This record gives sequence, C-alpha cells and structure tokens, in this order.
Amino acid sequence: MEPYMYDYSDIFGAATGGMVAFLVIFYAMMFVFGIAMYVMEGIATLRMAKKTGVPNGWMGFIPVANVYLLGRIADAGTGNRKHAKRLLVSYIALYASLIPFFVTYVMVIFSAVAGAEMPVVPLIIMLIVLLAMIAIAVCCSVFCYIAYYHICKNFGGDSGTGYFVGILVGTFVCPIVSVILMLILSGKNPAMVENGTVTVTPPPSVPHTDDVFH
Repeated sequence: MEPYMYDYSDIFGAATGGMVAFLVIFYAMMFVFGIAMYVMEGIATLRMAKKTGVPNGWMGFIPVANVYLLGRIADAGTGNRKHAKRLLVSYIALYASLIPFFVTYVMVIFSAVAGAEMPVVPLIIMLIVLLAMIAIAVCCSVFCYIAYYHICKNFGGDSGTGYFVGILVGTFVCPIVSVILMLILSGKNPAMVENGTVTVTPPPSVPHTDDVFH
C-alpha cells in the first residue's frame, strides 16, 4: 500500500492566492481610508477658511493649494502672509527638486543597465539633490507644524496647546487622530489675534475682495 502523498503545489497555490487576495483587499481599504482622510481634512480647512474670512476655501481639496490655504488660515488676523508664503515656496521647491533628481536617476540607471561606466557627475548631482530634498522636506514639515500651532491657538483658545500636541503626536502615531482634531477645531469660533489684541471673527456677510496671491 503506497503512503498518501500530499500535493504541495495545490497547498502552495491556495496559500499564494489567499495572500494575494488579502493584499488586494488591504491596499484597497488603505486607499479608500486615505481618500476619506484627505476629504475630511479638506472639509476642516474649508470650514476654518469660512470662519476666518479667508477666501477660496475650496483650495483645501487641491494638492499644494491646500498647504497655501493652511498658511492663510494660520495668518488670519495677523495682517501678513508669512506662513502662507513660507509653505507655498517650500512645497514648490520640494516638487521642483524632483525634476533634476529623476533626470539624474534615469541617467545613472540607464548607464548601469547598458553596462557602461558609472557616470560620476550625474551620480554626484543626484546625491546632492537628494540631500537638498531632505532638507527642504524638513523645512516643509517645520513650517506646517508652526502653522498648525497658530491655528490651534486661534481656534482652541486655552486648549490650543493640547490640540497642537495631539495633532503633532497623531501625525506620527495615528494620522486619523490629527484629522479628527482638525474637524473638532473647525467647529469652534476663532479669536483672531492682531497686534496683541483679540478680535472676533468678522461676520459672514462682510464682503472679501482679497485675491489669493495678492
């Protein structure tokens, strides 16, 4: 009597199919979750823009423009746009740095695939640009958190520091927490500080002729 032989190929195929199905479902859920977070954050900045009298709140749903809007909200009541300008310039610089990085990267990879001698100059340029991108990314993060701090103080009042700590920690531990805190803050009425005095939010009926990049 011959011993029973297991068909390991069938077992391996079933396990592989199950893993693929799991990964597809997992990444699909992560994608939907990311879109939902993006929309919720856009809603939060839109509400904050309306309450602070910042025009074009729809920019909260547009990449890069939403960062500029975040800076505008942080600048509300200060009479200047330093946060908005810092964020806009730093993010434009970050995206612009991708062009020379990918150009030099393609040159290096093409030389490696073709079996040619490794191009030293493009490789050095790629490394320099990469270091510059890291430095710019750090600046973008710092400017963002400074803007978040001013927004939290403006909308959170005495609890502003606690909201800021929650957003800061949530960004690294659980991003949904940061989004929820922004939604909570957007439901509050801000007290815009200007020249050391606290002023109330202008009524919605007040017309705003402010241009976005004026």
